[in-house]
Amino acid sequence: MKASKTFGLFFFTIGLAFTVIGYSSYAQGATLRFLLSGPVFVLAGLAMVIVPGTEYTNKDLRTKRIAANDVFLKAPLKAKIIWAVAGGIGFIISTAFRDLLASFFE
Repeated sequence: MKASKTFGLFFFTIGLAFTVIGYSSYAQGATLRFLLSGPVFVLAGLAMVIVPGTEYTNKDLRTKRIAANDVFLKAPLKAKIIWAVAGGIGFIISTAFRDLLASFFE
């Protein structure tokens, strides 16, 4: 599996957990605002799975042939733009629609 897909699945999973915990706590009146960043991680992770970027594999990371940040730094510009746009859409969702999304967890 490509390393960027692994990072994407990790971000997606963390984002999903942040979204569920953040919006359910927000609906109950808690102010854990950093958890409202969940949609950013979900959409950025999904974009990394769909558009993986580099050809590095998990084996390259395990054998320390490359650094973990090389997956992001050496990705093509097209992939970086898609990842950034997906994260931006996630940010818009988390800020503009947080009350709407919180109503689903009531």
